[in-house]
Amino acid sequence: MSTLTVELPDDLAARLDKASERRRIRPAELVRQVLETTLPPEPPRENPWKNREVLPAFQALMESGALKPKPGDRDITDLISDDRDGN
Repeated sequence: MSTLTVELPDDLAARLDKASERRRIRPAELVRQVLETTLPPEPPRENPWKNREVLPAFQALMESGALKPKPGDRDITDLISDDRDGN
């Protein structure tokens, strides 16, 4: 769990103390509750690629196996490294 230090004006700190005493909880717990209420978790983002449409020509290439590496083909990371290094 993370720790956060916040500077509060004296009047706000006094209100926080009074409110936490009324609720019989620590001030940190009251602040946590207020933050959780004010900042609800964001819903998970949907993968934009999940419902993509594949072009028929590309789908045919995938199904034919034309895009799969062949024996002896170099890994793409090797090709990128060669290009980066000027080979």
